[in-house]
Amino acid sequence: MKTPESVTRYRRSQTGTDAYNRPTYSETTATFGDALVAPGESTEPGEAGRKPVLVTATLYFRDTHPDIVDSDQVLLRGNRYDVDGVPQVWPSGVVVKLRLARG
Repeated sequence: MKTPESVTRYRRSQTGTDAYNRPTYSETTATFGDALVAPGESTEPGEAGRKPVLVTATLYFRDTHPDIVDSDQVLLRGNRYDVDGVPQVWPSGVVVKLRLARG
C-alpha cells in the first residue's frame, strides 16, 4: 500500500489596491498530509525552444475533503504545480489533477 504524502496548497487572494489602483495580493498556505500521488505524463517539445515541457500528476485524497480549488497551486515533491480544472469531489474523497509547465 502506498504511503500518503504531504502537499502544500498556495492560494493567492486580492488584499486591496496600490497607489495606482492596481490590485495587490497576498498568498496563504495550507498543508495536507494525506495525499496519494499518481505521477502522470511528461510531454517533450518536438523542437527545442518551441513549446514548454508539460508534466502532470494526480492527487487522491481518501476519506477527506481538503480545501483545494482550481485557482490554487500545490507544492508536490519540490515542484509547484497548477491545479488543472475543478477538483472532483466524491463522498469518499477528492481527486485533484495537476499540471506543471517548464520552459
